[in-house]
Amino acid sequence: MLKLTPAGQSHGTRATAKVFVYWNLHKRCWSLRALEGAAKGKVIAHSDLVMLTSVTPRVSEAGRRRVVVEGVKNVHAGLVGFVDMSDPVGMSYDWEHSLPLAYNPRENYSFVYGLTGETFYGSHSAMLTAVNGRANVKV
Repeated sequence: MLKLTPAGQSHGTRATAKVFVYWNLHKRCWSLRALEGAAKGKVIAHSDLVMLTSVTPRVSEAGRRRVVVEGVKNVHAGLVGFVDMSDPVGMSYDWEHSLPLAYNPRENYSFVYGLTGETFYGSHSAMLTAVNGRANVKV
């Protein structure tokens, strides 16, 4: 479970922090890097469950190319959004109709919908989970 002190903006009554979230290969969980505030640029939390709002994908093309050419993984892709502190376990979302996301730097230039392969450009919300050491993303 994410334990995070809200240090970011406020969307209505929701206290949030704008973050870049990526899959941590060594810890087998999600890492959250602050994009604003006093901790900007630093990893502020690790979690098996992250709820985000105003979600957009971010992929560094230079980092993606390094993975393809060198065959060594690096942090170059993740999701940007606001941590939803008002609903940390996603109870208010309709996840029954959600779609899984996928990203493979050797096959895609960005995140894609796992079922169709269509490019993902962003969504209102996302649930990122770690189950048995595997990354799962639903939007």
